[in-house]
Amino acid sequence: PAATPMLRGDQGEWTVTMPLAAGRYEYKFIVDGKWCCEPGCEGPYDACPNCVPNECGSMNRVVQVR
Repeated sequence: PAATPMLRGDQGEWTVTMPLAAGRYEYKFIVDGKWCCEPGCEGPYDACPNCVPNECGSMNRVVQVR
């Protein structure tokens, strides 16, 4: 949880910059101590078009870096 902390900007937005090589990446957020694929997206997979099921029975967010 502490490996890649996000920083809160002056307008209230949370950001982090990470150098990534081209490829497909899966990740999760921790919001208020709870893991989620997308803040505000606690529904089933079809409610989260940019999330995929993981081997733990929950969801991961996906990004494709070109």
